[in-house]
Amino acid sequence: MSLSIYRGINSASQGSENEFFDELAGKLKALFDENNFSGVLLGHPKLKDSRFEKLHPDCLLLVPYAVIIIDFKRYSGSLILPSGDNWEHGEWINVDEHGHEIRVGGGSSKNPFLQLRYQQNLLKEALGIGFGDITTGVCFHGGTMTIIKNGIPNKYSQRFFIADINNYVPKIFNYINIRRSENPFPLSVDIMRRYLELFNVAEYDDFKHYTDHDLRSMKQNDELKNAIEKYRGEVAEINRIARQASAMAKNVDASVGELHQTVAHAKDAVDRAESSVSQASRYMKYVVVAIAVLLVVVIGALLLNAHNQRVAREQAEQGEDKNRSEQIINGEICMRPDEAADYVGQAGVCVEYYVNYVNTTNYGYAWISDKKGSNFSAFVQDDKVISRQEAYDYRNKTIEVHGDITEYDNDGKVNYQIKIGSKDQIKIKSTD
Repeated sequence: MSLSIYRGINSASQGSENEFFDELAGKLKALFDENNFSGVLLGHPKLKDSRFEKLHPDCLLLVPYAVIIIDFKRYSGSLILPSGDNWEHGEWINVDEHGHEIRVGGGSSKNPFLQLRYQQNLLKEALGIGFGDITTGVCFHGGTMTIIKNGIPNKYSQRFFIADINNYVPKIFNYINIRRSENPFPLSVDIMRRYLELFNVAEYDDFKHYTDHDLRSMKQNDELKNAIEKYRGEVAEINRIARQASAMAKNVDASVGELHQTVAHAKDAVDRAESSVSQASRYMKYVVVAIAVLLVVVIGALLLNAHNQRVAREQAEQGEDKNRSEQIINGEICMRPDEAADYVGQAGVCVEYYVNYVNTTNYGYAWISDKKGSNFSAFVQDDKVISRQEAYDYRNKTIEVHGDITEYDNDGKVNYQIKIGSKDQIKIKSTD
């Protein structure tokens, strides 16, 4: 019991597809020999019956428990599948390593799924078997292909698969086992031979032959490839976190606590990457550890840079505050009303504000304030200096009040003021 290999006569398939079929045939044969399976593999077969001249699959596998049509596509990178109700008829988009988007065609069909559905219908009629007895799959042999958006809906996943160069053998073998467990219609050797006679094919032995040792090496390589893919994913996550940390460090308002949290996320990603790779290759583990060390150094430098920038900014702000305070004391600039408490006792200073509220009494007192309830006012004690009406005229104007800052108790609340003894102490800067 083993796998018999055949090729289509006068096959016009592409060179890359022929090379891939040789590899696929050799690996499947080694796997069938190891598991004592029997079957027939046809490469680029065509039916003798002219009614089915449009049926020319890349690969057809007949085993006692399954009929599998496999279509070859030479793409790699990432794959975006259609979503929702549009899944059957939507476009497949391949995103290559440069980020370019390419539509994955299906011959004259909208996509590979519909292309295989059409071939499935023709094969069903040609072999006289049930529609649900045929499994189809797309194999991307250009390299690794990762589905990054959407996926195969559950209602199709038992009869349709997508594989790439790293996992096509186990996926095909898995679907054989699925059909074997269901046992819908075991094909006898005679039936498989009868099916074989329907095709215009010839026995083929010029494929790559693999020994048991090669098969074990392939399994180890597959494990290593899978680990590397996981490793690449984790490294991509590490790079994303590093970029995030860099952006945070450039923003001097980013807190050190947020950066520490970012470092923790990065450490988790490194741990996952190290765990994935260590299962397959000690060398790769060393690579991950080296990257982890490098990442820690980079993020440490970013943390230090952010801290130094924060300290420098605080020192600059303190310097600015000190310089501003000196300018206020020297009368070079005006303070705000909320700063008056810091300059009690200072003579010849200036307060600038917009007048929103004026309060007067019949005794001639007037308080010219930035707002009602403010703890700072220009206080006019004599209406001969500024009359009540003149005090009201300051409303809705920005003024500078010059004089000495004093404080007083206003029913238990400390207020601050500049006593006005001359109109010259108030200068109007602007009006509404």
